[in-house]
Amino acid sequence: MFKRNLNYVKNIALPALIFSFIAGTLTGAFIVLYRFAANKVINLSETVYSTVRERPVLVIPAVLVLGAMAAILAFVYKQTPNLKGGGIPTAIGILRGGIRFNWLKNLIGVTLASLSTFFVGVPLGSEGPSVQIGTAIGRGTVKTMAGKNQAWDRYVMTGGACAGFTAATNAPIAGIMFAIEEAHQRISPMIIMTAFSSVMFSSITVRWMCPLLGMDADMFPGISEHVRELGLSQLGVIAICAVVVGLMSVIFLRYFMVMRKFIGGEALGDEPPLEDFHRLHAHFCVRAYFL
Repeated sequence: MFKRNLNYVKNIALPALIFSFIAGTLTGAFIVLYRFAANKVINLSETVYSTVRERPVLVIPAVLVLGAMAAILAFVYKQTPNLKGGGIPTAIGILRGGIRFNWLKNLIGVTLASLSTFFVGVPLGSEGPSVQIGTAIGRGTVKTMAGKNQAWDRYVMTGGACAGFTAATNAPIAGIMFAIEEAHQRISPMIIMTAFSSVMFSSITVRWMCPLLGMDADMFPGISEHVRELGLSQLGVIAICAVVVGLMSVIFLRYFMVMRKFIGGEALGDEPPLEDFHRLHAHFCVRAYFL
């Protein structure tokens, strides 16, 4: 019994802790630097656009620069196709084994591509890229530390993804639940162990580094000053909101499924009439409004 427990600690618990420490810490540090760079790029973008607005003669050079950036990004996407689309769905596909990727190319590509979107004025948030960055760092950790022993690959990548989500949102519980609800859709001791450990080390790193760079670790700094705390007697409001959001989600999913069949020609023939499309769209909009 003692020998079995010792083997468990030596071969499973200790490696999981070490890999999670490395992946979580590196992910947390990288995401903090990434968020710092994103803030600088957004500020630079605001300055550039303000200058162009004040001096119309710069419009043509600005358009040429944007065109050059688009060409560069097109080349990057061609070289690394899995950079296309959302960061979270792509990370989920990687974790489930549906997408193969090079972790170093993915890490560099996601970082540069997302920062470029911030610069051109289309910031879509740092959560998706952060999850994909964490996944890449998790893969890199295993490739570097474990060598040919790739049994830890999916678990450490999951921990890295959770660490990236936590570093971007400062929501540790949501980061752990990401592994269970989204990435694997199942519960196992190994998933919980790697996700929890990676999130813990990522949170510690973020909390330590953010003040050094003059940043706030929270996703929405200062929001606590504008949100009133709810007492126990008011918790029913949360339940009502949850029910309403759930109903709206169901309506949206049904609408999405109908639209997908409709556009594919499965609902009303091969070429659905345009007026039927508008009528169906208006019907769902009215239902969503009153519900």
